[in-house]
Amino acid sequence: MPIFVVSADAYPIGRRIAEKTAAALGYRYIDREILEGIAAKHDIPEERLNRLLDAATPPAQIFKKNWRRQLALIQEATLDKLLADHVVCHGLAAHLYVLGVSHAIRVRIISTTDKAAGASQTDAKQLEQLCRQWSLTAFDMDQTDPAQYDTVIRLAETDETEAVRTLVAMSADSRFRANTFSVNCLKDLELSSRVRSQLLKDYTNIKVEAHKGTIIVRTRVSRRNRNKVIEDIKIKAGNIEGVSFVEVHAASGLLARL
Repeated sequence: MPIFVVSADAYPIGRRIAEKTAAALGYRYIDREILEGIAAKHDIPEERLNRLLDAATPPAQIFKKNWRRQLALIQEATLDKLLADHVVCHGLAAHLYVLGVSHAIRVRIISTTDKAAGASQTDAKQLEQLCRQWSLTAFDMDQTDPAQYDTVIRLAETDETEAVRTLVAMSADSRFRANTFSVNCLKDLELSSRVRSQLLKDYTNIKVEAHKGTIIVRTRVSRRNRNKVIEDIKIKAGNIEGVSFVEVHAASGLLARL
């Protein structure tokens, strides 16, 4: 069965549609309630995590010290929930990191200007720009681009009830049926997120990929500490459950690409 990852330009509207879709399908619904557990486990204010996910907040106000790891912890917890299958996920930015998973239906809900808290056209444009800036900063992806989604539902052209019917119908589409490859892709994403959130305790600007237990880490390091950093990363990543081999690519110089 597919999983649903719902994104919306107006959080309350997206939540209503996602919750109703989950209820209609008999799926589990996950949203920002999981932030409470993350906050308690890692001693982070829950309000901080909520603001970190608020695309209407300018990145300069929230992307400060430790934001990469805190966002990675949200990503890790969300992906762990998605592994359970039969899930509708909303409000956790999963549409920006569930990539290559063919049974994950990525949905964008675009509300009309009136439904989006009475915003004017100018306000709507400003909000769209903030959303775009947030997603580019956090995940190097433009979440306002319709091409990022499997379906875009515009509430100016339909209503919420019909939107739910549309998503329920999509669940039966064979294109989104879970298969071994897509399930393994999701498992790889979950493992890479666990490794990355762990490494971000000590390192910044790292990228992590996972392929059936093999971890590839890309980071930037000075020539002087290169060997020491590589060995440290191998040890820390290698101790994480599910990791069988660690490969580290350490680039030198501030301008080096990861």
